[in-house]
Amino acid sequence: MVSVKSDASIGQPFADESSRQGFTLIEVIAATTILAIIIYLALTAYAFWGDAWRKGRLADTRSLDLYRNHILCRSAIESVYDYYVTDPVNERNKIHYPYFVGDSTSIAFVTLSSVFSKGIPAAARIRLVKSNAGVQNLVYEEMPLLRQYIKYEDDVPEYESQIVLFENVNRLTIRYYGIFESRYDAAADDYEFIYRWEDDFYGKERKAVPEIIELSVYGESGDDTVWTFSAKARNPYKIIFLEPKSI
Repeated sequence: MVSVKSDASIGQPFADESSRQGFTLIEVIAATTILAIIIYLALTAYAFWGDAWRKGRLADTRSLDLYRNHILCRSAIESVYDYYVTDPVNERNKIHYPYFVGDSTSIAFVTLSSVFSKGIPAAARIRLVKSNAGVQNLVYEEMPLLRQYIKYEDDVPEYESQIVLFENVNRLTIRYYGIFESRYDAAADDYEFIYRWEDDFYGKERKAVPEIIELSVYGESGDDTVWTFSAKARNPYKIIFLEPKSI
């Protein structure tokens, strides 16, 4: 006996029509939009992180550069050279005096520890310079003393090289501790030297270089730094120049 299936079962061997329906166009658009937003947010977050990382690396590198410059500058100042100069009038009388010009905002001197030309004495200067961005930076400038001779009456040396010591400086003050006055003590048959802090130090008048130099750097953001340097006022060159018989 042959059984006949109903027409409703023909063409539906596994599931009904509702189980074979796919995504609608609206659902596809919504899913794509959500996925695009997620990708955009992820890329934006990565870009911000990368920018912050690069800025951090640049800041770290700049900090290391400034720290290295501080060390080099300290070495140069603490190796102040008693570079003796004269003028045409005093040359005939064999009168010499060390080259050092310092006021409350700048220093000019000669150093044995050159930053840019190792092994060669150099004329150096520390002062405030306005950058292209309009801010003040404390800089160290230098010129090697190869074929040049400095005199107080000469023009300012042409400093060839420069490094930045402090950025965004609001104010700078410099003080000097050294011989302020010398008095002859007849009883002891010797000179008495009086030391004190001064806002300027002129080697030609003092016939010496300062023993201590203090730089106070005041930053725009309230960061203040005080540097104290002990200058080596007496060196072999001075001994040889003034006391050749002692060598």
